[in-house]
Amino acid sequence: MRSHIARRTVAVLSVVLGACGGNREKSPRVERSPTATAADCTDSVETRALACSGGTARRVGNTLFVRLGTGAETRFVDNASAEDDEGYRYVGFVASNRFHIVERNGHESEPTYHLVNAATGAFVITEEVPRFSPDAQRFAIGGSHWDNCAEANGGKLEIWRMTDSVPVIAWRTVTQACGRSVPVGWGAVDLRWRSPDTLAFMREDFAPRDTSVASSQVQRRRRPMLLIHTGAQWAIVAPR
Repeated sequence: MRSHIARRTVAVLSVVLGACGGNREKSPRVERSPTATAADCTDSVETRALACSGGTARRVGNTLFVRLGTGAETRFVDNASAEDDEGYRYVGFVASNRFHIVERNGHESEPTYHLVNAATGAFVITEEVPRFSPDAQRFAIGGSHWDNCAEANGGKLEIWRMTDSVPVIAWRTVTQACGRSVPVGWGAVDLRWRSPDTLAFMREDFAPRDTSVASSQVQRRRRPMLLIHTGAQWAIVAPR
């Protein structure tokens, strides 16, 4: 009799453990940003980003809720009835979980990003996804849409410094302004931090047109560059 009961107990435990294992396999997959620190979690798919928010972000229908450290919730409401649709997408936690990133899109323009203080709800808006330095003390903003003056606002390369409230711009250069008489500029793309004080990027601009070839296609060229912080100055230099 005891042997029979023991066998039944083992069988029941096997079923329970198998069911738990099956649930784990169905959990949302989370992909970390290539520039994220160990405590960060971002994803291009909102359901996965929400899953790694620690329960601080959730979506109900057309409304995204972000719970702050005070217990209050900030709401981002999609507006599909307007002449220009407006929507929000939760991107994830950054800067050691001190900030949320929420993408805003619509109005026939390139997306912008709300960087929301997780404790207070104070926020700043950036034109690109922030690329954080390895120590999470600053982040960089490039200009991947530098040549799209119809939907974007030219191109910039910016360094933002983290504070106890919201980030502030520490350094900026305009790489492409928009306007009829503005000369053609360039864009900083593929931003990657090499260290807390060195940012690698590709300088993208238009290649000189070959008039001997009949083509309507605009050619671009890229060159590797570095943005280096020394003392109180930032300088763009070519890698040696």
